[in-house]
Order: sequence, then C-alpha cells, then structure tokens
Amino acid sequence: MSPLVTQLIPFNRASPKEAGPFLLRFKSYGKKGKTAFRFSLGVHLVADSNGDLDDPQVNLAMGWEKRKSISRRWSYTKGFDFMLLAGDLNIPGTAKDENFAAFGLGPLWGIEYMIDRRISIGTEAVLLLGVTLEDGIGVFDILPPVGLFLNHYF
Repeated sequence: MSPLVTQLIPFNRASPKEAGPFLLRFKSYGKKGKTAFRFSLGVHLVADSNGDLDDPQVNLAMGWEKRKSISRRWSYTKGFDFMLLAGDLNIPGTAKDENFAAFGLGPLWGIEYMIDRRISIGTEAVLLLGVTLEDGIGVFDILPPVGLFLNHYF
C-alpha cells in the first residue's frame, strides 16, 4: 500500500519505489486466529531505456507470527522469518546496493489496526541476522517499518 499512499500524500517527497524489501505478504492464521504462517515477496525487475535492470531486487521471507490484541481494534504481532535477499533492500535513506545478496533470519515486531472485521492496516520492523552470499560476511541490520500493508482476512 505504501507506493499508493506516497502518490496521494507526499510524505516529505518520498519515492513510491522505496517501500521496503517486501511488497506482498500472505498470512495463514490457524483456527484460533492467534498464530500464522507467513510468506513475503518483494520483486522489482524493471529495465531502463538501455535494457539494463534499474535497482533490481528479489526478496523472499517465510516464517511464523503470533498476534496479540491490545484493544478491540489494535493488535501487535511478533514472529520470526527466514529470508533470502538479492539486490537492493529498497529502504528510504540508505545507499543503493544492487550487488547485495544474503540469507538470514530475524525476529519481527509489528502493529495492526482493524478498520473493519476483515480489513486492517499494519506495519512491522525486522532485525536481520544473516550472512552475505558473495563473501560470507555477517549481516546485522534493522529493516525499519517503511512499508504500510493493507490486509484482508478471508
């Protein structure tokens, strides 16, 4: 939802392309609705006028999360993801690095607001602990809550 919101409300002239490493998220909650399997995907493969890829990225994450209600409309989530990151992380204010490739895992924390019984908006932050694929250097990074997700529960 972040690229749409930055087009409608220019938050300090933010680029709609810089919405974090993941643009789509799927969650499947269990019968009680408190724990979920989650899958996140972020792909940006657009060629410029010369045919070269402009800021390529393919980011995948898979894990679980647990949701706890704060009030009737607010809840927070915490969980854990296994991640495979290739290309730029697409985070505003950071240097572009098209050659970045890593795998890792990390805890995550999020917050969600229920607009309706089946629709919510939310965001989350992830602590990335991993290793680069090229030279095996350790990665310790915080992926801040830059993406705003619109969720629909079926």
